[in-house]
Amino acid sequence: MTALLSVPAATLKTGLFSDTSAPGGRLPREATAQANSGVLDKRCRCFVIGGYNPAMKLVRLATIVAALAIASAAPAHADVDTDFANQLHTFGIYGQRDYNAWLGKIACYRLGRGTDSDAFKSANFIIDNLPQHTTTAQAWQFLGAAVSTYCPEQTPVLQQAADQPG
Repeated sequence: MTALLSVPAATLKTGLFSDTSAPGGRLPREATAQANSGVLDKRCRCFVIGGYNPAMKLVRLATIVAALAIASAAPAHADVDTDFANQLHTFGIYGQRDYNAWLGKIACYRLGRGTDSDAFKSANFIIDNLPQHTTTAQAWQFLGAAVSTYCPEQTPVLQQAADQPG
């Protein structure tokens, strides 16, 4: 008994066969329309058993599993701005996440460019731009969180401020 299989041409383009008699290495039209499993096995090394192609099924399954793994993978780290906002919430500093992130990045920029020559001037900048009920301690906590999140290279500036007698 010979099993016949209807196979679309795209399924047969495995690139594993070379047929000098076929133009461009393609199977003849009659082989693509209805191919005998023996012909498929010889020409493209496909193992077709009664209309079932286990190699193709494995490829499809692997593709689906890989796609699901990529789609469902949790990010290794959440958004930095969200982490910063969550840290500010532990200090009792609330506000728009984007504004607070922007303010933290600007404080880092000012420290890096020398606009604020020390952490005290940076803390004053922050307290001037946070709501009126913000305490000095919260401004320093904000600055510490901004430096650790957005510009850890500026940590020595905070250390210098902590080392000054006051």
